[in-house]
Amino acid sequence: MDTITASFTYEPGEFARGLRRVLARRHRARFDSLIAALFVVFGGYLSATHGFSLLAALLCGVGAAFGGLLAYGVLIVPVLVERSHSKLREPYTLTFSRDDIHFQTPTIDSRLEWSLYHSWAEDDEFLYLFHGKREVSIVPWRGFAIDADRTALRELVAARVDAGNAD
Repeated sequence: MDTITASFTYEPGEFARGLRRVLARRHRARFDSLIAALFVVFGGYLSATHGFSLLAALLCGVGAAFGGLLAYGVLIVPVLVERSHSKLREPYTLTFSRDDIHFQTPTIDSRLEWSLYHSWAEDDEFLYLFHGKREVSIVPWRGFAIDADRTALRELVAARVDAGNAD
């Protein structure tokens, strides 16, 4: 297969959902949430068993602040990103080839070399192509016409990204 094409328009909340999954993995959200909860619980335990103390208040405060920052980063930021980028409301056509990825929307016409991407991942709903420290291209699997395109794309991405973008 010479090229693989995906055509889609992000549904409301779809990009944010994909970005939330990326951020949750990156920030180890479950583990970090557990740590924040343990700080609050231990601070509450100290307060209940030994009376109010600066240490108990500090533990509760640190746990609550850490949990709040984590919730903001994983739950709120993806929504803000989706709302702030009008390009995410445009129809996309992505054409994947051995040489590059051609991104087309009404306002974008760009070819990106595979060397831009350093890693990739997938789940049941999205393909994630990572580039830079904080950048990711999120491609919904529903944008592909047939399942064979998904399989072919996985093979292409594995060959181009996992192999260090070798020719």
